[in-house]
Amino acid sequence: MPEHPPAHPPAPARGPDVPTPRPRVALETTVLSHGLPWPANRDLARDLHAILSDMGVDAATAGVLGGALRCDLTLEETLQFCDAPGMFAPVKTSLANLPGVLAQGDAGATTVATTMLAAHRASIRVMATT
Repeated sequence: MPEHPPAHPPAPARGPDVPTPRPRVALETTVLSHGLPWPANRDLARDLHAILSDMGVDAATAGVLGGALRCDLTLEETLQFCDAPGMFAPVKTSLANLPGVLAQGDAGATTVATTMLAAHRASIRVMATT
């Protein structure tokens, strides 16, 4: 019988000078752009990034920018989703309208389901929401 490779190959050995990557937690953006008023949404975004960092975890915020579904937004990019009304208007992006948002190149605030898709594509296994 042929031998099959393992489903998850072992991680390559790391030398002492190669840092271990920090774990990541996916965060959604709809709560920031559509769920909370300004400026409370900015405070929450900053607090979430700080809390996760203090725990040794990187925030992997999901959103649609530049026609791409991403799960690696920086704090500065995340804060765009918190701008005062009228300054930045991301589309609330669910799985149902994701293709249209991507095709039109719109900015999109991800719902929980869309964030889970982005996290899965980025090999992130943990997601948090408020």
